[in-house]
Amino acid sequence: MDWLYLGLVALFGALTWLLIAACDRLGGKQ
Repeated sequence: MDWLYLGLVALFGALTWLLIAACDRLGGKQ
């Protein structure tokens, strides 16, 4: 159970980082 929870946290963290990176690139172009 602990490993599954950590996996979900890591997954959400990666998705959040990608979302921020995408917004940063779009904002930089404009």
